[in-house]
Amino acid sequence: YGVFPLRGKLLNVRDASADQVMKNQEITYLKQILGLQHGKKYDDVKSLRYGHLMIMTDQDHDGSHIKGLVINFMHHFFPSLVKMPGFMVEFVTPIVKATRNAGKDVKVFYTLPQYEAWKEQSAGEKVRLLSHPTHTCIRPLVLLSILPFPAQPLTSLSLSLS
Repeated sequence: YGVFPLRGKLLNVRDASADQVMKNQEITYLKQILGLQHGKKYDDVKSLRYGHLMIMTDQDHDGSHIKGLVINFMHHFFPSLVKMPGFMVEFVTPIVKATRNAGKDVKVFYTLPQYEAWKEQSAGEKVRLLSHPTHTCIRPLVLLSILPFPAQPLTSLSLSLS
């Protein structure tokens, strides 16, 4: 396994010049770490240094944007890897964790609309937030894996932190 912490948002490669892409340090690191060869069409991951790419970001707007920029980079330059089942996966974390009934009922929410609906149903009850949607807790990361793990296609892997 390996973990690569991204420094902020990745360059939007579709709006950038070839020179900007080639000089971008984060993109250069990603390509080197994974062992990606520019222009190569991949039929499998045997030639890569890692067999999976897992994107780990907060579930807020910035995290979604960062996730989209990583997918955009991979799709633009390495579409064969994006289409490969299980190569790109995401780590989904809750955006809000709350309790009611004096902490007996703990709920985890992956979207703000889910939380807002639950909060409306809990009108009149004391609801306590254990984590707040504006608190960032995960630095944008790309988790790289050589060993097989239960990889799910992008958007279907989730982790409950309850």
